[in-house]
Amino acid sequence: MKPLLEIRNVSLSYHTVSGETKALSNISFDLMPGEFLAVVGPSGCGKSTLLNIIAGILPLDEGSVRIYGKEVSSHGKMIPIEERNINMVFQDFALWPHMKARDNILYGLKVRRVDKDEQEKRLQEVVSLLHLEGLLNQFPAELSGGQQQRVAIARALITKPAIILLDEPLCNLDVQLRIEMRTEMAQLFRHLKTTVFHVTHDPSEAFAMADRIIVMNQGNIDQNGKPEECYKMPKTAVVAGLLGCLLY
Repeated sequence: MKPLLEIRNVSLSYHTVSGETKALSNISFDLMPGEFLAVVGPSGCGKSTLLNIIAGILPLDEGSVRIYGKEVSSHGKMIPIEERNINMVFQDFALWPHMKARDNILYGLKVRRVDKDEQEKRLQEVVSLLHLEGLLNQFPAELSGGQQQRVAIARALITKPAIILLDEPLCNLDVQLRIEMRTEMAQLFRHLKTTVFHVTHDPSEAFAMADRIIVMNQGNIDQNGKPEECYKMPKTAVVAGLLGCLLY
């Protein structure tokens, strides 16, 4: 099986008044079809920068990003996000406040001018999967945090993207709802065999949801492996410190 996403020797530096700061340094890994990969690490480690490069929001200095073997980012080249066949679920949900849940979910299909019958078919599929019955005519402000998150996930799924990017999608929920949603999301994505790239600051969230985790530190990958492997055999002090508080 060939990788769906290939990250090869990706580097990026920020130039500030105080000098050059290395955000990412020679990052390489693959993401396989249907795999759930979580990237975790301390604040400022580069995980969000990496997600934004995959999304096509940030350029890179060196290396390349390939999706299904097609180069979408390299030095001097950046295919826009709408041509990458990916969708993102944001930490603040990013729902249009003036649109009802139904229109928020259908937005991507309408932009793509998908046939209305097909729109309705896909809408009913995601509504059933995410238990959104009875909520389609509500505005985001009328929904709870968990309901807004389900709408955001439905909007990401309905266009059937190759990859879903999760950017700290649960951090704005209370603790109990966060635990419930991470279980529900992991089960849903595995049921659909969705390929997921998940950025989180919470190691317990990564362990609960991911097939594989990458631990980043200061723009480098300290460890890349199965959650249990990283927990039981940490390769660096940073990995041990980050994961040592977990009871696997």
